[in-house]
Amino acid sequence: DPAISNYQHGRMPKGSSLPGRQGPFGEPGFMADDDEIRNIMRNFQSHQYGLDGTDGNLASRLGSDLGALAALGNASVGKLVHEQLALQLTLSKDSSRDSVLECSWFYFELMIKAMVEHLATANTLNAPRKHRFSDQFNDDILNMVASFTGEIISKHRKQGRITQLNSCLAFFLHDLLSVMDRGFVFSLIRTYMKEVTANITIMEPEHSSVLWELQIDFLRIISSHEHFIPLNLPQYGPAGFTSGSSSPTPSLRSIDSASSFISTMMGDRSSWAELSSEFRRQHFLVGLCLTNLFNALEQENGDVHTKSISIVRNLLTTHDLDPRYSEPDCRARVANLYLPVIGIIIDAVGALHGAAELQASRDDATTPIIDQITAQQIAGSAMFGTLESMRNTDMQNKPAKCSLSQENTRHLLATFLWVVKNVDNNVLKQWWSELPSERLHYLCEVLRITLTTFQYKGKHALKKARAQQIIRKPSDVKNQLEDMMLGSRNHAKEMMQRGASRKGAPPSPSIDGQGRRWNKTSFSSVPRTLPDSLDHAGHSLVWDPELEAHIEGNLATEVSMIVLDTLFVVEQVVSSTEHSQTLLASVLRVMLHALNTTQSTQFLQHLFALQRSLVSKYPNLLFDEATEHCAALCKSLLKHCSSS
Repeated sequence: DPAISNYQHGRMPKGSSLPGRQGPFGEPGFMADDDEIRNIMRNFQSHQYGLDGTDGNLASRLGSDLGALAALGNASVGKLVHEQLALQLTLSKDSSRDSVLECSWFYFELMIKAMVEHLATANTLNAPRKHRFSDQFNDDILNMVASFTGEIISKHRKQGRITQLNSCLAFFLHDLLSVMDRGFVFSLIRTYMKEVTANITIMEPEHSSVLWELQIDFLRIISSHEHFIPLNLPQYGPAGFTSGSSSPTPSLRSIDSASSFISTMMGDRSSWAELSSEFRRQHFLVGLCLTNLFNALEQENGDVHTKSISIVRNLLTTHDLDPRYSEPDCRARVANLYLPVIGIIIDAVGALHGAAELQASRDDATTPIIDQITAQQIAGSAMFGTLESMRNTDMQNKPAKCSLSQENTRHLLATFLWVVKNVDNNVLKQWWSELPSERLHYLCEVLRITLTTFQYKGKHALKKARAQQIIRKPSDVKNQLEDMMLGSRNHAKEMMQRGASRKGAPPSPSIDGQGRRWNKTSFSSVPRTLPDSLDHAGHSLVWDPELEAHIEGNLATEVSMIVLDTLFVVEQVVSSTEHSQTLLASVLRVMLHALNTTQSTQFLQHLFALQRSLVSKYPNLLFDEATEHCAALCKSLLKHCSSS
């Protein structure tokens, strides 16, 4: 390659010199990093020719012998491979640019290995990260990432090559987190996210789906880092949170900024648990994933919903299986990083599958069909329907921004359940005590929808759902046929599909549950399906309905127990608020809904204990105010008493 030969002799190609690159000989391409050799060359020149080594025309004055010696010195010292790669990848144009895009995985891999080799050779593996590489190299990396980001945005419709470039760039930044200053790498990630998000915003929704998928894949790869949790600086609760003030010197400008400062600190008291700018700055990578989820729930694209929810769901699955976070205290600190998930779901409660049906139905489980005269006789009052108007308007004031499918709702609520299960109850109490009563109402609605979504439906329903899964969608068959026709021996495709898991590291949280990587392991590590087979999902395995029913039953019980524990925390919070009566009515509705859904006997024992506690604590609420709930409670208890 002519460019490589030029750099081997200490010269830069024409038109590729950059300002600030001149070395001690006045040559723009001189990049020797060995100070000792430079001093030896200067002393030699001064002794032989009486020169100070700063003359820009030194090459013409030294003669052929010294010129050869200088070239020999340059060749022996050489130029650092990773620095030259970063520079040339940024400056590449036209046909060379196309070649770079085609083989980007190779250059990124070579650059990472060259960087590590340089650190090992220079004995700087234990040096501070900020001083491992030169400032000029950092600038070149920044320019290179910005250049490739612009390439991805401008050519995002070219699915194959740009998808590969996007994934390779993400893996490159993923590896930089282990080598370079992480604050600098975060700035590179922010550059990519900012540019892609800005272009998604100005695009029409039907045209931005490709960029959405590229951004989500980028986040999925970045978040698969084995030290993802330490990179996000987990904390136990609000005590460890350091929020910036609204003014650099609020005490010196008390007249002008006192009101804004107080409103900021008082109005954003729960910023440690919400998806605020403070939270995103404190927990950068988690903030990016949750911001992506929040923005995705404002779209109407089902594929975007699925992938955004899958990032968070698979991250939590990885944390749950990680032995490093098996201790309850460690897991509680990990769960604190995902507290904004609760707020996101509360804000999107109207978009959950089944929310509209649960609210619109007049004969739902909370208020069974019962005539008004009987209800008055049971309750001993004529106030039936006092809170019915409030109940019917709870969800009407919360317009749905999108509509989630049943599967996406199930996965999203699974993330909600994992967080509320593992977070310390004192943290939840402190946060929820700061929430307005409206959001606590919506939280109770989320609990009701969760009970409906995960309730046990019996073996017949499981068999019916299994039969629907076996029926293949035409789009799935079409995609698999395209893969077969394109062939499975594509080199770049194989490199992209290599396993990502390192020995002892958690797996990459991919959409399909399989880690995909363009390096690290051999081709043979990925089990391959025969080219003429469409059975990629392993449907040939024997499906045991008894085992599936047993798993579903245990899952339904576990979910109901988590909801019951969360409801107990909510009851403790709302009992001390100003609008405790209306909020307690929402708590009663959740309890009644649980009584009228299919539950296990183990869960019913705990539910009856909560019911007795609520009746004992708030008899006036049940018998004097929320009399329609008293009627529903009596009917539900009688139904359970008559069951065998």
